[in-house]
Amino acid sequence: MSHTHPARPDFGPEIPEVFHAGLHAWASSHVPGNYTNEEMKLFRSMALAYADPTRPTMRELYAEACEMLDEDEKRSGIKTPKPSASMFRKLILSLPSEYIDAMRYGTHRSRYAKLKTAAPFVDGSQK
Repeated sequence: MSHTHPARPDFGPEIPEVFHAGLHAWASSHVPGNYTNEEMKLFRSMALAYADPTRPTMRELYAEACEMLDEDEKRSGIKTPKPSASMFRKLILSLPSEYIDAMRYGTHRSRYAKLKTAAPFVDGSQK
């Protein structure tokens, strides 16, 4: 039985540490709407997939998120509200641009980022 689905984006390589602080700040920022913390965690997880090297579009990710929520509702009987397309787009656009560029396009890290990554090894604090 052959059934074709668009390829689901994965979350790509591990997120480099230089982006952790910015992503933590992004994840804790307020997003308008009446969504629970658990729902927002799910929406943010899907938004992070935008930074994949396969370069999924915002529309593809939104459709995938809605499809996943529909499948989950069929299996569990629990309805999770879907994000609006505009809220999901704003969530993606609010991701740190340096993170998006590096993960989607392989942009080289800034000199500052390279120095920050090397600091634990050259200042003697890493053993």
